[in-house]
Amino acid sequence: MLKETLSRQLAITTNLLKNRKSNEKNRNNGFSHDSFQQKSTTKLLTITFLTLLFTVIGLQQQHNCVFYDKEMNTLLKEMAVLEDEYKALQEEIPQLQSFMEFQNKRSSQDSKRQCNSQDSKRQSLEDEAKKKLNSFSKMVENEIELREELVHQVQRSTLYSYGKGPYKVEMTLEFPSPSNDSTSSSTLTEEIVIEMAPLDMMPYAVSFFLNQIYDGFYNGHAFDINAGHVMIATPSSPQNQAIVQKTAIQEHNPRYPHSQYTLGFTTKEKGSNFYISTQDNTIAHGHSRETCFAKVVQGFHTVDKLSNMHTPNGHYGLLTNYATIIDTRIILNSKD
Repeated sequence: MLKETLSRQLAITTNLLKNRKSNEKNRNNGFSHDSFQQKSTTKLLTITFLTLLFTVIGLQQQHNCVFYDKEMNTLLKEMAVLEDEYKALQEEIPQLQSFMEFQNKRSSQDSKRQCNSQDSKRQSLEDEAKKKLNSFSKMVENEIELREELVHQVQRSTLYSYGKGPYKVEMTLEFPSPSNDSTSSSTLTEEIVIEMAPLDMMPYAVSFFLNQIYDGFYNGHAFDINAGHVMIATPSSPQNQAIVQKTAIQEHNPRYPHSQYTLGFTTKEKGSNFYISTQDNTIAHGHSRETCFAKVVQGFHTVDKLSNMHTPNGHYGLLTNYATIIDTRIILNSKD
């Protein structure tokens, strides 16, 4: 409808413009018209132009309104969808809250159960540790009691068997003949005298060593290991190697240190072997609490001779030429 109106207005405007041009032509040709008619024509043209302008504006507004209506409908539809989604979320919120409360409660219960389980395990471990500690304490107490009883018994046995000290032992060593003397087949023997530690300081070790001397166990032992700081006597005869003689306890007294020329038991063999310190081993052997039970009082030159024996390469270690203990005896109540 607006289109038809616009067409009519355009036709009217076109006719008016043609009439105006014709009037101007006639005026130029000498025809005169009334000024009122000219004014009327001008007004009519103005009205026609304004009508046309408003018609165009109306058409534009109508077109814009149609476009805006479409956009508005689209927005309204989207808002409706969002509103539905919002309502759906509102309905899900209570369920989510309930689920979260359930999860928090369950997590709290699990945490409590885990804590209780850990507390129970820790308590169980503590109880077990206390039981083991008590058991260990009882074992230590029993060991101390047995040790004291053992020491008491060996003291009585030593006093009964060997009388009061000091106790001394004479040991005869056999050295190989010098290698540069090919004509001589004889061997050299030398003696050393050993004085035992006081019985009240090292009762078990003194008693053990005296008993082994009395039984002749160390006869046949050889000083075949030169360790540099000690000369170790080990059983060389098959008979002695088959016999295992070990101390029941590792006795140590810091008041009787491992000075030079003292005797001690190796920690591994514990009585099957013994050694003579060729230097002061107070710190090294005292730290490991090795047993020291006697000292050389005669025959220091013999001990020095032992310490100068080396391997064929001139090193410390297992010797091929060594001195052997051929005889031992206990000297009772000797007066030096």
